[in-house]
Amino acid sequence: MDKKDDLTEKDIKQIFQMYKNAHTLKTVLRSGWVKWGLDKKIRHESIAEHVYGCCMLALSIFANGGANNLNVGKVFTMLVLHETEEIFIGDITPFDKKAGDKKELGKQAVIKFFEGAPNADYFLKIIEEFEANETEEAKFAHRVDKFEADIQAKYYDNHFVEKKDKSVLKSERIMRYKALGYTKVSEYFALYDKQIFDDYFLKLLENLEHDVEF
Repeated sequence: MDKKDDLTEKDIKQIFQMYKNAHTLKTVLRSGWVKWGLDKKIRHESIAEHVYGCCMLALSIFANGGANNLNVGKVFTMLVLHETEEIFIGDITPFDKKAGDKKELGKQAVIKFFEGAPNADYFLKIIEEFEANETEEAKFAHRVDKFEADIQAKYYDNHFVEKKDKSVLKSERIMRYKALGYTKVSEYFALYDKQIFDDYFLKLLENLEHDVEF
């Protein structure tokens, strides 16, 4: 990606417009927690806070010798951009009616976000790599994204009430977990996310479930 030294009026307008769009993620709350029945008296995290949490989780792993073989810059770019689509389409959860269309809606939303930016292709390729989830960087970023939500679920565990969204209560997956005797929201998250975790994240998850208190 070439460095550009001159700053045109068009550049300035583009920079502030992109920041203005991204700024909305500071105030848009993660809708999934509402569906899970998080007490309204508890402060719900915003999408931007989730992105920050992902970056700090990755930083903590890198700083302690985890995933040394990865392109750190690419991983952080993926984590910063992985919720970009939600600027325009909102937080679509697996329980929403539009969940099946999320991939295409998200792709168009990301293209819209970068529209007019001269270096857009560079970032769009990184997002495409993240979505394809085939490279080690993409797999790691996906695991960080999921595990950060697992941590947040554990943090909220004592604040969920019974007023869960019907789409959650009727979910075949959740009904199956309940039949097995699981009752906590953090347990549901962990059971679902285990399928994509490698040994490193499974060990972190085990410690989260048994040794970490909030």
